[in-house]
Amino acid sequence: MNLIELAKRSVRWRHQVTPIPFAYGRDFRRQFGFLRHSLLYGDEQLQDYVWERLSAVIAFAYNETAYYRRTLGAAGCEPGDIKTPADFAKLPTTNRAVVREFLEEMKPRSFAQTRPILTVTSGTTGFPLTLYRSARHESLRKAVVWRHYNALGYRFKDRRVTLGRPLDFPQKHHYTHLDLLEANLWLNTFHLNPQDFRHIYEAAAAYKPRMIVGHPSALYSFCLQSEKS
Repeated sequence: MNLIELAKRSVRWRHQVTPIPFAYGRDFRRQFGFLRHSLLYGDEQLQDYVWERLSAVIAFAYNETAYYRRTLGAAGCEPGDIKTPADFAKLPTTNRAVVREFLEEMKPRSFAQTRPILTVTSGTTGFPLTLYRSARHESLRKAVVWRHYNALGYRFKDRRVTLGRPLDFPQKHHYTHLDLLEANLWLNTFHLNPQDFRHIYEAAAAYKPRMIVGHPSALYSFCLQSEKS
């Protein structure tokens, strides 16, 4: 066995045995712990927290981005004016077309310091929308997902299958892609057709997942093709 193959095996082994909370870092562990604790919040405490975070987002957008400072200014608003949910309802809304046109102006002045992660939406409305997540909010996104998984009885390192877009795969034509860290077998929804379906169905059956994840339309297509196979 050559050195390259040994290195690959070593990486695969580390991904398989490394605990997910440790791999995703301190911020993930902190966010995950908070989210689990927040399940105990009463209605009033939850509303207070939501309003606190919403107020912080409005202030950040106004102080850090050219677009929202200009937009709120045109509406005659400053963060201090937004004191109630009724005040919040007066703020101008944003849609996909606005994001596409003004994405650069929506970036905060501290954009580089947020360690931005480029991402895109699924494109179910016609065209994927390009967005950025900060490293902190990527940790929060993962923590939210795992809190929901845990609430369903699904635990770290349990096997799962995810029906994913071609963008989730190293190569668009690949049928499957295995994420060793999360024990997640991705199935390429590009191949949810009669000609290719058996490849991904047999891979899923052999993997024996505890949970299958996907958009409702993809799950429906998968079940429909399964009945026909």
